Amino acid sequence: MRKICLLILSIMCFVAQLMATNDVVITVLDKTKGASTLTFSQFPKFWINENMKAFELKPIGEKQVLNDSVYKITFHIFKPEFILFEECGYRMIITPGDRAKAVVYYTGKDKLKINVCFSGIMKENYNAYHDLNIVLNKNNIWKSIGSTSLQKSIQIVDSDYMYKCRIIKTHIKTGLLRDFMMNEVKAKAFNYFAYINDVNKNMLMHDELMKIKSKYFPSKITCENTIDMYNPEYTNGIGSLSNLLCGDIKSKNKLEAQTDTLQKYFSKELADYLIAGNFHSFSIKSYSEKKYISEDGVKNWYNLYSMKIHDSDDKAMIQYSYSLYKKINYPFPENVLDEKLIKLSDNSVITFRDLIKENEGSQLIIDTWASWCGPCISEINRGKSRTEEMIKRGNHFIYISIDKQEDIDKAKEKATAVNILDKAYVVIGNAYKTYLNIVSIPRSIMLDKNGNIKNLKLPFLSYLPANYNFDKYGE
Repeated sequence: MRKICLLILSIMCFVAQLMATNDVVITVLDKTKGASTLTFSQFPKFWINENMKAFELKPIGEKQVLNDSVYKITFHIFKPEFILFEECGYRMIITPGDRAKAVVYYTGKDKLKINVCFSGIMKENYNAYHDLNIVLNKNNIWKSIGSTSLQKSIQIVDSDYMYKCRIIKTHIKTGLLRDFMMNEVKAKAFNYFAYINDVNKNMLMHDELMKIKSKYFPSKITCENTIDMYNPEYTNGIGSLSNLLCGDIKSKNKLEAQTDTLQKYFSKELADYLIAGNFHSFSIKSYSEKKYISEDGVKNWYNLYSMKIHDSDDKAMIQYSYSLYKKINYPFPENVLDEKLIKLSDNSVITFRDLIKENEGSQLIIDTWASWCGPCISEINRGKSRTEEMIKRGNHFIYISIDKQEDIDKAKEKATAVNILDKAYVVIGNAYKTYLNIVSIPRSIMLDKNGNIKNLKLPFLSYLPANYNFDKYGE
C-alpha cells in the first residue's frame, strides 16, 4: 500500500513539474505606478457580439504582485495560444515554456495611452507580430482596388500579397510565427477579392474564382495549425473565400448545397468551422432564404450536423444559430405579446399584441433605445433622412425604450427632443429584452406585414452608403 501511495505521489509530482515547465511566465516592470496593468484574453473561435460565453474573449493568466512596481503573470497552457493584450489591442503568440520580461510605460506625455515592450528568448513572437503588421498595413490598397477594373484589381491584390510575403520572410525566422503570419496574409487576400467582386457587381465568374483559389490554395484547404483558427484575421479571410464559393448557389436545398461546397474545398476542422459559420449566416437571413429550403429541410440539416460535428465551439454555434432560426419567420411568443408598454405621449398602456395589430399590413421596424444611451440618440438623429425614406416606402417605425419605469419623464424628454414622442413607448418587464437577447443598444428589429420576425438585428440606417437600395433593407 505504501508503495502505491509513493507511486501516486511521484506521478502527481511529475505532472505538477510538467505543468510548471509548460507555464508561460512574464515578469512585468510597471512604470505607470499601478495606473495600468497587463490583462490578456484568448480569442473565441467565432466572433459575434451576442453576449454568449461561447463567443466571448476569455481572460487568461494569473497575476502575482512581487512589489510596488513589479508583478508576474503566469499562463497555464499546453499548446501555443494567440492572445490579446487588451489595453493596447496588442496581439501575440505565447508558447509553452516561454519566459519573458515586459516594461509597461506611458506613450510620451499622454497619461491615457500606455505601451509595452517585451524582451527575452521569445521576444520575436511577442514584438514582431505587432511591429511587422504596422509595416504591412502601410501598404493600403483598398482605394486602388475600389476604383479600377476587375482584372487590374486582381493584379494589385496579387502584387500586395507577394510584397507582404517577402517582408515576412525577410524579418522573421522560420517557425511558428512565420507560418502564422504567412497564413494570415494569404487568407486576408480574399477579403480584398470579396470587396472587388462586390464593387464590380458580382462580375467575378466561377472560372476566374477557381484560378485565384488554385493560385493561393492549390489543393483542398486545411488548417495545419489550430492556432490559426483563433486568429480573427485568418478566419475572416477564409470566411470571405467560403462566401465567394457559396455565394451564387441556387438550389432547392440551398443549405445542403452550400455545405457540400464547403466540404468539397475545405477539410477537417476548417470545414466544420465554416459549415457552422455558414449556418449562422443562413439563420439570420432565413426570412429571405425560405424559397430555397423548407422548414423540414432546415430541421433535418440541423439534426444531422448537430450530431456530426463534435468540436464544442462549432457545435455551440450550430445550436445557437438554430435557436435564432426558430425565431425568424415567426411572431413573438405569447409572453412577449402580453408584455405591457407605456405610450410616452399620453401614458396610456397597451401590449405588444395591441401594438403589432395597430401596424398590421405594414412592415414594422422596432428601434430599442434608452434616454441614457448616447449612441441611441445619436443614431436616431443621424439616421433621420434614411428613416424618412423608409417611411415613404410604407414602413412604420416604433421606438421601445428600456428605461426604468421611474425614469419615464427622462424618456419623454429625450423622445420629445428627437421628435419621436408619438411613436415612443417604455416597456414594462423583461420578456421582450430576454427573448431578443438585448445586451447592447441601439438595436433594431423588423417584423413583416403579418407580424412575423423578419430580421433580428438591422444595420444602422446612418451607416448605409449613399447609393443604398432601401428596398433590400432588412433582407
